[in-house]
Amino acid sequence: MKAHRKVFRFLVLLVVVWLFVISVIIYNTVFTSDTQPAAENKRDQDIYRLIVNKELLQHVANHLVHNKSMQQFLASKLNLTQMETTKTGMPPNPQNSFQFYQQFWPAKADPSSPGFGGRGVTINKTNLSERDKIIFDTGYNVYKVNLLASEVIPLRRDIHIDMPECQTVKYNVSSLARVGIVLIFHNELWSVMLRTVYSLLDASPEELINEIILVDDASDKEFLWKPLDEYIKIFGGKVKLIRLPTRSGLIRARNVGFDHVTGSVAVFLDAHVEVHKGWLEPLLQRIKEDDKVVAVPQHDQINWDTFKFEFKPNADHQIGGFDFDLTFNWIGPPPLPDGVVRKTLADPV
Repeated sequence: MKAHRKVFRFLVLLVVVWLFVISVIIYNTVFTSDTQPAAENKRDQDIYRLIVNKELLQHVANHLVHNKSMQQFLASKLNLTQMETTKTGMPPNPQNSFQFYQQFWPAKADPSSPGFGGRGVTINKTNLSERDKIIFDTGYNVYKVNLLASEVIPLRRDIHIDMPECQTVKYNVSSLARVGIVLIFHNELWSVMLRTVYSLLDASPEELINEIILVDDASDKEFLWKPLDEYIKIFGGKVKLIRLPTRSGLIRARNVGFDHVTGSVAVFLDAHVEVHKGWLEPLLQRIKEDDKVVAVPQHDQINWDTFKFEFKPNADHQIGGFDFDLTFNWIGPPPLPDGVVRKTLADPV
C-alpha cells in the first residue's frame, strides 16, 4: 500500500513539474513576442530623436570641429523639426526601412564638387590661415594624410572609372549571395571612414548587403565615441558598431566582426577605401561558381595628399601576399596554368 502511495505521489509531482515547465515556456514565448516590437519601436524612436532633436544634432556637430562638410550637413538637419509626423510623433514610416533613412543622408556630390569622380584636391599650405595650418600639420603628423583635403571632399563622391571590358558583363544580382562587410578602425579619420561607408552603400546593390560592421579596435579619439554612436543611426540599422575594450589588432578584430556577420559571405576591407559601381558583383560571381575560393578585387590607390583616386588598368593587377618572413607585400598574380588563356582582362585570374 505504501509503495502505491509513493508511486502516486511521484506521478503527481511529475505532472506538477511538467505543467510548471510548460507555463515557463509559454510565458517566455509571450514575453519575447511582446517585447520584440517594443524594442524595435524604441530603436525607431531613438533614430527619430536624432533626426529632429536640435540639441542632439548640435552635440554631434560640436565634436566635429575639423569636419566642415559634416558641420554643414548637420546644420541643415537642424531644420528638420518641420518634418511631417504621425499623431504618435513618429516619422511617416517608422518601420525598418533603409530607404526611409536615406533622405537624411548628405546629398551626393555634383560634378562641380571638389574631388568629384575621384579627382584630387590640392591644398597650398602657404595660403592657409594659422588655424588651418595647425589642422594641416595635425593631419600629416597624426593621420599621415592631408586632413584638409579630406574635409573639403564630400562624403558621397562617385568614383568614375573607365573599364569597358568590365562594364559589358551582366550579372544576375538576385542569384548572388548576401554579404556582411567588416571594417576595422583605430583612431580613423572621421571623414575618411564615413566616406568609406557611404561609398559601399552607394556603389553596391542594396539587396546584396546585409550589414556593414564597424569594429572599433579601442580608439581613444573622442569624436569616435558618442558622436559616432549617434551618427550611424541614420543608416537605419544597416551599419552596426562593435567596440573592443582593449587593442586587439587587425586579425583578432576581424574575427570579432566575422562573428557578427549574418550574410553568407564576409567581405573584409580597410576603413579608408572607396569603391565604384560594380565592385561587388564580380567577387560574388566567382564565389557562386566556386565557393571554395577567396575572391580578391583589383586594388587601386587613393593618393594620401590629394585623395585622388588613382586607377590601375587590369593589366597591372596586383594582389596581397606574404613572403617567407610573413611580411605583407603586394605581388603580381601567379601565372595561369598551361592551356588557360584569359579571353579579356575582365576574366578572373
